[in-house]
Amino acid sequence: MNCARKYCCGVSKGRRNPSVRFFLYLFVALILAGVCSAPAMAQRLDGTLRVTVTDKMGAVILDAKVTVTNLGKGTTEEVATNESGGYSATHLIPDNYKVRIEAAGFKAYEIASVRVDADTAVRADARP
Repeated sequence: MNCARKYCCGVSKGRRNPSVRFFLYLFVALILAGVCSAPAMAQRLDGTLRVTVTDKMGAVILDAKVTVTNLGKGTTEEVATNESGGYSATHLIPDNYKVRIEAAGFKAYEIASVRVDADTAVRADARP
């Protein structure tokens, strides 16, 4: 018998190498796990509300008091705008929010309802 016919890759005819099969199954399982989990990691359950406060001439207003109120739960978050006149409320649960802006020398400005949905960033710019 010819040695090349009897053995193929070191395994006798009719028997398969179990370690090759194991690694093949492991490779396929890892590929499937990566494909199935990729869409789930991209989804977020919260949203973001971004506010920029400017005057009527377009100049940013530093240290304006921004109050964000969840209309469904009644929870409130207060913060002052940064040096760019901006503020971002992150990790908000999807709901409707009221935004109130107060700044020294300006009339208070209020947005009655802004809808924030999951995996979105909503702008609520103001000119008090």
